[in-house]
Amino acid sequence: MLADIGGPYIIAPVGGSLRFHGRVVGTYLLSVQDDLGFVGLETRLIGVPVVLHVGAVRVPLQGTIRTGSVAIPDRGPIVIRGARFQAYSFDAKAFPKGVVRISLLVGAGPGSGAGRGSARSCAAVKVAEVGRIAHLIWRRFVLDGESSASFVTFTESHTGALTYIRAGAGAGTRQIAGSTRPGPAVLPDSGTIRYRGTTYGVTSFTAKAASKRVRVYELVRL
Repeated sequence: MLADIGGPYIIAPVGGSLRFHGRVVGTYLLSVQDDLGFVGLETRLIGVPVVLHVGAVRVPLQGTIRTGSVAIPDRGPIVIRGARFQAYSFDAKAFPKGVVRISLLVGAGPGSGAGRGSARSCAAVKVAEVGRIAHLIWRRFVLDGESSASFVTFTESHTGALTYIRAGAGAGTRQIAGSTRPGPAVLPDSGTIRYRGTTYGVTSFTAKAASKRVRVYELVRL
């Protein structure tokens, strides 16, 4: 070992070989994300309860939910202290080795759209959730003073949705930033649209950019 820098509780390591004149002279293992930082990002950008486990032991991190002795499934319904959720769990790599189990708990109460009795289609739930996440990202970018163009790039890369920011109404609508230029000629506040041969679900919200009222649109591929 020539160098060991950093702290414990790191996730998502990547490794490789170090070469000198074509000959392997060593290896490296690198990660830039710890578990607390991951929880912070999930809370800011997704905003649903999250819990991490190593084996059967919950990782006691600030910002995670306490589940007690309740076993969390890979997928499916779960009840924690009387609240109903739908669980989505996946494995992440621990550093330097091992597995961290990450579980997201999506609310499944009345009107959430995640419950078994939801009247909304899967496509409608998907569009609404992307819109909710985009709204969270917008609030973060406003707080950080980031540009509209940066918001569009970041949101599209993280949600896969085409993103547009427009000001005005009717024939006077002006695109401030967008995934494509000039973008769709007309965008509904909600519903569906056909654009460049693909059908998208549309969700939007009003906001302020540079002291002007704008509307932010998310186009989710259906």
